Amino acid sequence: MARDANGKPFFPTRPEIFFNLSHSGGFALCGVGDSPIGVDIELVRPRRPGLARRVLAEEEQAQLARAEDPVRRLIAFWTLKESYGKCTGDGILGLPLRERVFSVGDSGAVSFCQPGYQFVLVEQEAFCAALCTDEREETPKKLIQIPLDVEDQR
Repeated sequence: MARDANGKPFFPTRPEIFFNLSHSGGFALCGVGDSPIGVDIELVRPRRPGLARRVLAEEEQAQLARAEDPVRRLIAFWTLKESYGKCTGDGILGLPLRERVFSVGDSGAVSFCQPGYQFVLVEQEAFCAALCTDEREETPKKLIQIPLDVEDQR
Protein backbone atom coordinates (compact mmCIF):
# COMPACT_ATOMS: atom_id res chain seq x y z
CA MET A 1 0.00 0.00 0.00
CA ALA A 2 1.13 3.54 -0.75
CA ARG A 3 -0.40 7.03 -0.57
CA ASP A 4 -0.71 9.65 -3.28
CA ALA A 5 0.29 13.30 -2.78
CA ASN A 6 -2.99 14.03 -0.96
CA GLY A 7 -2.72 10.97 1.28
CA LYS A 8 -5.24 8.72 -0.52
CA PRO A 9 -4.21 5.07 -0.15
CA PHE A 10 -3.70 2.81 -3.19
CA PHE A 11 -2.07 -0.46 -4.18
CA PRO A 12 0.90 0.35 -6.47
CA THR A 13 0.98 -3.15 -7.94
CA ARG A 14 -2.83 -3.38 -8.38
CA PRO A 15 -3.96 0.01 -9.78
CA GLU A 16 -7.27 -1.52 -10.96
CA ILE A 17 -8.39 -2.02 -7.34
CA PHE A 18 -9.70 1.11 -5.61
CA PHE A 19 -10.33 1.26 -1.87
CA ASN A 20 -10.82 3.72 0.94
CA LEU A 21 -10.88 3.56 4.74
CA SER A 22 -12.42 5.55 7.58
CA HIS A 23 -12.80 5.18 11.33
CA SER A 24 -14.48 7.02 14.18
CA GLY A 25 -14.55 5.91 17.79
CA GLY A 26 -14.72 2.13 17.73
CA PHE A 27 -16.22 1.97 14.22
CA ALA A 28 -14.39 1.36 10.96
CA LEU A 29 -15.53 1.42 7.34
CA CYS A 30 -13.83 0.08 4.22
CA GLY A 31 -15.00 0.50 0.63
CA VAL A 32 -13.59 -1.44 -2.34
CA GLY A 33 -14.47 -1.02 -6.02
CA ASP A 34 -13.44 -0.97 -9.67
CA SER A 35 -13.33 2.83 -9.86
CA PRO A 36 -12.49 5.65 -7.43
CA ILE A 37 -14.31 5.34 -4.11
CA GLY A 38 -14.49 7.35 -0.91
CA VAL A 39 -15.99 6.45 2.47
CA ASP A 40 -16.49 8.23 5.76
CA ILE A 41 -17.97 7.22 9.10
CA GLU A 42 -18.59 9.53 12.07
CA LEU A 43 -20.01 9.04 15.54
CA VAL A 44 -23.29 10.85 16.15
CA ARG A 45 -22.41 13.45 18.75
CA PRO A 46 -22.70 17.24 19.00
CA ARG A 47 -20.08 19.23 17.09
CA ARG A 48 -18.52 22.61 17.67
CA PRO A 49 -20.86 25.60 17.36
CA GLY A 50 -20.37 27.34 14.04
CA LEU A 51 -19.32 24.22 12.11
CA ALA A 52 -22.55 24.19 10.08
CA ARG A 53 -22.06 27.81 8.98
CA ARG A 54 -18.46 27.07 7.93
CA VAL A 55 -19.07 23.92 5.90
CA LEU A 56 -22.70 23.94 4.69
CA ALA A 57 -24.21 25.83 1.78
CA GLU A 58 -27.30 27.96 2.49
CA GLU A 59 -29.56 25.23 1.05
CA GLU A 60 -28.00 22.66 3.38
CA GLN A 61 -28.34 24.98 6.37
CA ALA A 62 -32.05 25.33 5.54
CA GLN A 63 -32.39 21.51 5.48
CA LEU A 64 -30.56 21.37 8.81
CA ALA A 65 -32.98 23.90 10.34
CA ARG A 66 -35.95 21.72 9.26
CA ALA A 67 -34.38 18.41 10.33
CA GLU A 68 -35.97 16.33 13.07
CA ASP A 69 -32.46 15.60 14.40
CA PRO A 70 -30.12 18.48 13.42
CA VAL A 71 -27.02 16.85 14.96
CA ARG A 72 -27.52 13.69 12.88
CA ARG A 73 -28.26 15.72 9.72
CA LEU A 74 -25.09 17.80 10.15
CA ILE A 75 -23.05 14.63 10.54
CA ALA A 76 -24.76 13.11 7.48
CA PHE A 77 -23.79 16.18 5.40
CA TRP A 78 -20.23 16.00 6.74
CA THR A 79 -19.84 12.30 5.88
CA LEU A 80 -21.19 12.93 2.37
CA LYS A 81 -18.76 15.79 1.79
CA GLU A 82 -15.84 13.82 3.18
CA SER A 83 -16.66 10.70 1.13
CA TYR A 84 -16.77 12.88 -2.00
CA GLY A 85 -13.41 14.51 -1.19
CA LYS A 86 -11.87 11.09 -0.57
CA CYS A 87 -13.34 9.70 -3.82
CA THR A 88 -11.93 12.56 -5.93
CA GLY A 89 -8.64 12.45 -4.06
CA ASP A 90 -8.90 16.13 -3.06
CA GLY A 91 -9.55 15.33 0.60
CA ILE A 92 -11.85 17.35 2.80
CA LEU A 93 -9.39 20.24 3.12
CA GLY A 94 -9.05 20.53 -0.66
CA LEU A 95 -12.77 21.10 -1.20
CA PRO A 96 -14.74 24.31 -1.34
CA LEU A 97 -17.19 22.72 1.11
CA ARG A 98 -19.96 25.28 0.78
CA GLU A 99 -19.96 24.84 -3.02
CA ARG A 100 -20.55 21.08 -2.83
CA VAL A 101 -24.28 21.04 -2.13
CA PHE A 102 -26.15 17.92 -1.00
CA SER A 103 -29.80 17.26 -0.36
CA VAL A 104 -30.99 14.36 1.79
CA GLY A 105 -34.59 13.23 1.44
CA ASP A 106 -36.76 11.79 4.20
CA SER A 107 -36.05 8.29 2.86
CA GLY A 108 -32.29 8.93 2.97
CA ALA A 109 -32.01 9.44 -0.80
CA VAL A 110 -29.06 11.69 -1.64
CA SER A 111 -28.82 14.21 -4.46
CA PHE A 112 -25.66 16.15 -5.26
CA CYS A 113 -25.01 19.36 -7.19
CA GLN A 114 -22.42 17.81 -9.49
CA PRO A 115 -23.23 15.00 -11.97
CA GLY A 116 -21.03 11.93 -12.28
CA TYR A 117 -21.13 10.71 -8.68
CA GLN A 118 -23.45 8.50 -6.67
CA PHE A 119 -23.81 8.16 -2.91
CA VAL A 120 -25.04 5.75 -0.26
CA LEU A 121 -25.87 7.22 3.16
CA VAL A 122 -26.31 4.94 6.20
CA GLU A 123 -27.71 6.53 9.34
CA GLN A 124 -27.68 4.42 12.49
CA GLU A 125 -28.24 5.34 16.12
CA ALA A 126 -24.54 5.61 16.95
CA PHE A 127 -23.03 6.65 13.59
CA CYS A 128 -23.55 8.03 10.10
CA ALA A 129 -21.60 6.62 7.16
CA ALA A 130 -21.36 7.64 3.51
CA LEU A 131 -19.92 6.03 0.41
CA CYS A 132 -19.19 7.90 -2.83
CA THR A 133 -18.36 6.35 -6.19
CA ASP A 134 -18.25 7.71 -9.67
CA GLU A 135 -20.89 6.59 -12.15
CA ARG A 136 -18.67 3.85 -13.61
CA GLU A 137 -19.06 1.80 -10.41
CA GLU A 138 -22.21 -0.18 -9.80
CA THR A 139 -24.18 0.94 -6.78
CA PRO A 140 -23.20 -1.37 -3.91
CA LYS A 141 -25.24 -4.54 -3.94
CA LYS A 142 -24.30 -5.48 -0.40
CA LEU A 143 -23.40 -3.57 2.71
CA ILE A 144 -21.88 -5.71 5.42
CA GLN A 145 -22.10 -4.57 9.01
CA ILE A 146 -20.27 -6.35 11.76
CA PRO A 147 -22.27 -5.94 14.96
CA LEU A 148 -20.55 -4.21 17.83
CA ASP A 149 -21.65 -3.36 21.34
CA VAL A 150 -22.69 0.23 20.54
CA GLU A 151 -22.92 1.13 24.22
CA ASP A 152 -19.12 0.95 24.31
CA GLN A 153 -18.83 3.29 21.30
CA ARG A 154 -20.41 6.45 22.72
